[in-house]
Amino acid sequence: MLTLNIITTFNLIVFFCILFFRKENPMPNKILALILLNPSINFVGNIITLSGGINDFPYVFFLAQITGSAFAPLTYIYIKIMTGKKAERFDFIYFFTIALMAYGVYCAIHFSTLSDVDQAAYLEGILHEPYPLEMQILTFGFIILQQIYFTLSTILVFRYRKNILNAYSNDEQSKVKFIVIFICLIWILNLISLTLYLILPMVYVEYYCLPIVLNIIYVCILYYSYHYNSIFTNKSYQEFKIESSNVTELSDEVSEKEEPVYDLSGLQEILDALELKLSNDKLYTNPELTINMLALEVGFSVKKISLCINKLLNKRFYEYINDKRIEYALILLKERSHYTIEAIAEECGFNSRSAFYRAFKKSTGVTPVSYMQKSA
Repeated sequence: MLTLNIITTFNLIVFFCILFFRKENPMPNKILALILLNPSINFVGNIITLSGGINDFPYVFFLAQITGSAFAPLTYIYIKIMTGKKAERFDFIYFFTIALMAYGVYCAIHFSTLSDVDQAAYLEGILHEPYPLEMQILTFGFIILQQIYFTLSTILVFRYRKNILNAYSNDEQSKVKFIVIFICLIWILNLISLTLYLILPMVYVEYYCLPIVLNIIYVCILYYSYHYNSIFTNKSYQEFKIESSNVTELSDEVSEKEEPVYDLSGLQEILDALELKLSNDKLYTNPELTINMLALEVGFSVKKISLCINKLLNKRFYEYINDKRIEYALILLKERSHYTIEAIAEECGFNSRSAFYRAFKKSTGVTPVSYMQKSA
């Protein structure tokens, strides 16, 4: 167990250094680095405990419990930044974190008032069993608070994803894929932790199970952050902020709460204009196409176009444009059978092979390759 906790602490510090000490390093990278570093303090406490040093440095253990309470707020702040929200705004939920940290301080103070015999029994419980009751309360309070933070973060992520699909014709244009994967991995970590605490002795979970789970989850987070280009330079972060502000503005325009009611005949006229423009000019072949760009082309407001697509077709802008691209792809697959799949995808407006495959199979029920084989 000791070796496992040492390896985990080393890995987390390495992950932190990779992200934190970069040139041109904007705030999201640093917050993500702190998220990766935060549990290492707990594992330092585990190392001291398992190596027999807890009797000499008992308050390191309490420090680890207190600082661990910052994990969920850091995650929430990171999600707010990555979904275009203002991270500096103080949320009421932070008071619960402050209260939990204060309870951790109380536990440390209470420990200091115990006799030497009681302190020895307390520390023995931390290392073996029974785990001190107040530490159990602190641990479960920590996990419950995480559930709240992660639920709020998930709501932000999927609202942002919905806005992306209403505004952009390619979700690859944003960091939304990484954000979704990130919050899913955090949820997996949280739910596994909760399950393990419920079914296994707390000592076994703290010193053996969590280091293994955390290593796996954090390697995945680091991999996907680079895979989806979500580690920023100063320049790319400024571009991301502009993109996020555009998404926020567009989502405000298409918000259902603010939509006036248009008669269906008027919506049909808008749809006819959209169909004609897309058919004649093939605007969907532009992978950077947004609903705002389309509105400028056809001369109707973003709000009206969004309402038209949503009400008459029961689709989002993203789905509507992708359907047009697939219709065009079916034509190209017949007329230009010598083209590669990648060439067809690019000419139709998809900016990746994987996005083309997903959209094609969703629309036709088969992959492009299977379709070509059947048509041959």
